[in-house]
Amino acid sequence: RPGPAPRVGVSADHARPMARRPDGFIDGPIPPARLLGIAGDRASPSPVMMGGGTGQNAVSPSESSFGGVAMPAPAVGGGAGAGAAAAAMMAATAAAKVDKPKAKNPKRADRRRTIARFTTAILRAGGSNAFIARDGLGYRKAFDRFLVETYGDTFAEGGYWYENARVEPFFRVLFHIATDGRVQLDPDAVNALFCKREKRQAAEWLLDEEELSKFGVTATQLAQIFEGPPSVSPTGYPRGTPLAIPTDAELDGGAVPAKMPASSSAAAAAAAGA
Repeated sequence: RPGPAPRVGVSADHARPMARRPDGFIDGPIPPARLLGIAGDRASPSPVMMGGGTGQNAVSPSESSFGGVAMPAPAVGGGAGAGAAAAAMMAATAAAKVDKPKAKNPKRADRRRTIARFTTAILRAGGSNAFIARDGLGYRKAFDRFLVETYGDTFAEGGYWYENARVEPFFRVLFHIATDGRVQLDPDAVNALFCKREKRQAAEWLLDEEELSKFGVTATQLAQIFEGPPSVSPTGYPRGTPLAIPTDAELDGGAVPAKMPASSSAAAAAAAGA
């Protein structure tokens, strides 16, 4: 008659479970080698589960239960093959970043659009019905075409203000030439001169004529610099459309106003007086 089932893992004295033969009789303790990797009462983990040991570092259940000295666990790692694979992956990622074509600077395009919007605000304040027509063009190309038509090749791709579109420096130059060098705007003043009609993202931009009057300039006077074909004022500042806006470096370097021959200056002054 088979004996009672063994009580496995009840105490430290019975930490090693018994094996049962097919006829029901208990055959003795299970060899420690068969316990490797099997969760039990204080049983050590299998070397295979610890990252690739050889078996000699495994600690038997009795050693861990009764104060035996356990060998240090083998180091966790994937070997030289895993390290080489990781290095190859990192190298491929770096190469992909290098080979990826450089995207255009979206912030520069946004600044060009702001210059276009502020320009239409000046023109409308002077009585024009200026607007940015798409005519089948994309959103960005419509703004770029308007700037080329209004300011010339400097806003064509590769031109100075196309590549160096900065709102405050651009309008500092524009106000300087519009007032024949009298008005020098700082960046905060430029931003204060324009406001939205409504508090929404797509609202129309307007020229704040009250703010403009602080500089002794009217909206009509400001818009007049765009009238007629390209020309130069009697004092040597650009006029007409497309308006030849100089670079900020040219302005600061003394290239504006343009030096005109005495005969041309006299003729221009006479024409202005007439």
